[in-house]
Amino acid sequence: MPQVSSSYKTASYASTKGQDYLTLLGTSTDGSTYLEGPCMFELGSFELGYYCGFNPDSKLPVVPGFPLSNQSITSLITGDGKSATSYLADFISDLVVTKDAIFGFGFAIALMVAFVYSYLMTLGLVDCVVWGCILVVFALFFGLGGYMYYTYQQWDAANCDAPDDDGSTDCTGLNVAHSDNEIDGMMYVSYFCFGVSALWVAFIICICSKIRLACAFVKVAGTAVRDMPIVLFFPVVQIAGLLLFLLPWMYYMAFVQAQGLFLCENTCGGDSDYCNGMKDGKQFDCSLSEVGSTYPSNETKYTWEWADASIGSDQDLASSWMMFSYFWTSQFIVAMGQLVMAMTFVLWYFAGYDADQEEQVAVQTAAAEGEKIEPKKPVGCCYKLICGDPDNYRGNGLFFKGLHLVLYHVGTAAAGSLVIAIIQFIRYMVAKIQAQCNKSLTGTAKTIANIVLCCIQCCLYCLEKCMKFINKHAYIITAVKGKSFCAAACDSFWLIVRNIRLIAALTMVQEFSIIIGKMLIVMATGTLSYMYMQSVTNAAGLTMADQTNSLIGPTLFVMILAYFMADMFLNTYSMAMDVMMHCYLSDKEANSPMWATNEKATHLAPLAKVIGENGPKDDPKKDTENPSAE
Repeated sequence: MPQVSSSYKTASYASTKGQDYLTLLGTSTDGSTYLEGPCMFELGSFELGYYCGFNPDSKLPVVPGFPLSNQSITSLITGDGKSATSYLADFISDLVVTKDAIFGFGFAIALMVAFVYSYLMTLGLVDCVVWGCILVVFALFFGLGGYMYYTYQQWDAANCDAPDDDGSTDCTGLNVAHSDNEIDGMMYVSYFCFGVSALWVAFIICICSKIRLACAFVKVAGTAVRDMPIVLFFPVVQIAGLLLFLLPWMYYMAFVQAQGLFLCENTCGGDSDYCNGMKDGKQFDCSLSEVGSTYPSNETKYTWEWADASIGSDQDLASSWMMFSYFWTSQFIVAMGQLVMAMTFVLWYFAGYDADQEEQVAVQTAAAEGEKIEPKKPVGCCYKLICGDPDNYRGNGLFFKGLHLVLYHVGTAAAGSLVIAIIQFIRYMVAKIQAQCNKSLTGTAKTIANIVLCCIQCCLYCLEKCMKFINKHAYIITAVKGKSFCAAACDSFWLIVRNIRLIAALTMVQEFSIIIGKMLIVMATGTLSYMYMQSVTNAAGLTMADQTNSLIGPTLFVMILAYFMADMFLNTYSMAMDVMMHCYLSDKEANSPMWATNEKATHLAPLAKVIGENGPKDDPKKDTENPSAE
């Protein structure tokens, strides 16, 4: 094969040897055509797998008379001279430059904003948020219904197929595109929106008295979270525990899924025990007379065959057991977290209650014996500031006390998580059966099977959600009364039935508070981070905006981190609301007057205010037959 000279690699403009450079490139001087000739520039390239791709940011050489000299290929396409790779590099560069601000605002400042939000909710923002959301929901459905009804009237007035018998017409146009079915559909949808808005008003009227009580729970829960901020970081411990479990679980799951064996493609010498040079897993030399004649060589040739993974096989049973262990362990970690937080908030609600009861007993005993008890010496302000009030302590120490008490209820968490794990495992098996049906069935049988299995999945999903709701309240009852799981679950069910209006009101208030809270925390954190990066300068007098291509990417990254922090904070906040409701109901059943109305329970002042305003209606002395009617 003749050797080709490589001088073209170093050719320059002067090496065209009489040929017009622009003609070779197929480029006109006015730029109307370019790079359409038989030759092409040498461009920078990079390896892309087994291929060689040109670098879109490499520039064309400088050629006299060439209108596109010193321009990149990307600039010819996009006009701005940047490729996707350049944008990604700029984005990563911006993140590196602003990493301190991103993590500072995404974690610390977001958490501070969340605390400020809970404090504002305690001051009364919760009332504005809840009633504002109630009005917005009503206005949304009513306004949507009004707009659709107006559209229906417009369509109905403009639609007719032909004039009346007398030649007159009561419509504004003939042969309009909207059919009678479309017009009727618009009318029915408008009636539906009006109906939903009416039902919404009726629902709010029904639970109006309970909304104020639910708002009080939100205020008290905010105080509890601020008094014990350490509970906010317990989800981090749960995540660490789950990751610690997943490390060996993934290893063994991969081992189960990788089961199989080597199979021989042919035999050596006609004996099935001799597999092309192998016998019983050991090296075996075939007869040299056969090698090269009957068989071309004695090289070992094996094929890998995966183990049978069909439903009911050994591998299927092993993988099913691994999935069940995952469901149970993950739900157990969630249950332990709920128990710890429930126990902590219960201790906070009744902080000082034992000391108050002991003091009352001592006073009564001394009065019966004709003695006088000296009042307890008050604790100094500095001691309270550093160590807390020993008779009414509501600090982070309650979290560790609750953590210790939860150790006596590990079985409750295991039983509750087992119920959820069984439901999830059944859903997993149904999904496997559905996948098998999609592979083996066709036509109508496949459609019917999918419909039935999808219905089963929906029912199991609803059952799982209901059981999670009951379990959460059962764990709180365990924390309040110390009952086992079965007894607590029964109490939880009947408590929901007896106090359906209060729970409905609290659920609505929780959802509004969480949704608005996430929006405010994310937007406030993003705004503060943008203002900081835009205005604060370093020692050289440069802001982060001067050192980056754009602050949009870092700000969005801050908002993503702030969302996760807001979610963690508000989930704990929501749990505290539920615990406050259970403590209120237990307090109402067991104490008269309630501990929440005691002058020493200053941390429950918002709840005591609502109880006092309700007066006899919420006085347990007036309702001895059903003390938990709330």
